Amino acid sequence: MPFSYKHYITLFIAAFLIRAFVFVLYIQHNERYFQPDSMDYHNCTIGMVVGTGMHRPDTKEPIFWRTPGYPLYLSPFYKLFGISGTKICDNCATILTALWVQIIINSCIPFIILLLAYLITQSTALALIAAWISVFHLGLTIASMVLLSEGIALILFFLFLLYFFKPPSTKNIFIATLALAAFTWVRPMGQFVAIISAGLLFLRMLPNWRSGLQKALLFISLFFLAISPWYIRNYQLTGHWFFCPMFGRYLNSFNAPKIIRRVKGIPLNKSIAIMYNRAQKRIEEEKEKLAGTHLYVSKELVCSAVSWPVVLHYPRYALIDWCKEITKTAFDLHAHLLVAFATNTFKWDPLEEFLLIKWQNVLYNAPLSIFARLLGYLEALVSLLVWLGIILSIWFFILPAFIQCRWFTTQEYMVCMALTLIGSTIFMTGGFGYARLRLIVDPLMIIIALLGWYQWYYIQKFNISKDTQ
Repeated sequence: MPFSYKHYITLFIAAFLIRAFVFVLYIQHNERYFQPDSMDYHNCTIGMVVGTGMHRPDTKEPIFWRTPGYPLYLSPFYKLFGISGTKICDNCATILTALWVQIIINSCIPFIILLLAYLITQSTALALIAAWISVFHLGLTIASMVLLSEGIALILFFLFLLYFFKPPSTKNIFIATLALAAFTWVRPMGQFVAIISAGLLFLRMLPNWRSGLQKALLFISLFFLAISPWYIRNYQLTGHWFFCPMFGRYLNSFNAPKIIRRVKGIPLNKSIAIMYNRAQKRIEEEKEKLAGTHLYVSKELVCSAVSWPVVLHYPRYALIDWCKEITKTAFDLHAHLLVAFATNTFKWDPLEEFLLIKWQNVLYNAPLSIFARLLGYLEALVSLLVWLGIILSIWFFILPAFIQCRWFTTQEYMVCMALTLIGSTIFMTGGFGYARLRLIVDPLMIIIALLGWYQWYYIQKFNISKDTQ
């Protein structure tokens, strides 16, 4: 690698200073590190510290809709400082310490991006540009200092990407798999990524399909072995095999209610109430069946059971709504979080959001400071350039192989791998889409966009020199 320790140290110091500056002067104010899901992680951590584990502090029922990775990170801080109360505001010193450590850890992300970008582009200049963009990236900056699982999950996912894009030796596969498994303990969406990655690994080894199959099986087997303890825990508690049933809650809160709204012509809040009444009725029935046993009912699995019939009965409506949400994830601006801070609405999510309205809020509607507005305009411009660059990469690196009916070159397949991971990650967010859900692939998008723009520039320069000759 053509990079010295000076590159890594400079990137780390710059990233840390920017994040520290933003945290001290902006995020600490008014407890802006408290986000819609923060209370869940806080409660899970309290359970771990007091000895009840991943159970609700009030009812002592097991928690299934969260995984234990992020509470495991927080629990040493809660043990060290003690628990002052059940509210987040009662434990400010504890949380602020955990967030400062989180900021330090996340300040390492830019030099991981540096190495990842060089692997994909084989260009020192493009790798440095991608790394410095990650230093200032608004989404990565804010994610490092809020009480959410992204604070730890991001660096684990980027480590997975770094080793996954390296030559597929047994060592690299082993490290990539363990990094993705660790990420999955924090963010359960890693299961879907693992399946896609195993397929990409198999295709990468073609035409030596036997070796590719062996490596893909090694990857997927090691991955599920690493996360199997949580499957076993959930099976012992419910009698059902699952890792995290959060998808059921998304279906019941967002997808199925929108379908009922279309069909019945009623407000969204009423259709949500209909779905949750159905789920509650089924939950009571399930509890009666399990009375006298040691088993619990997973409410999220029940939500899934009552939602799927609605989704499957109206697949066209479901697909339309799903596509709307993944479009929102793809094109949403991280700067909209600044709108939530300015309007003091950052502690909860609305039932429904619209992409155009969110862009309008960032660019001119919401009461933002001049600096925040400029950040919004800058991100909007960069977002458009990134998507144009991705289109250029598809044009230069993907389409030629299809047009010429040949297999991809090494770099073309690297681009194909990146685009597949980007697309599959965004596709998963069709329940409720927003910018934070694509954070794990934002650096990949930037790298692929830079490669596309560079290829366009190179071809333009070549054409000019050819005409001159």
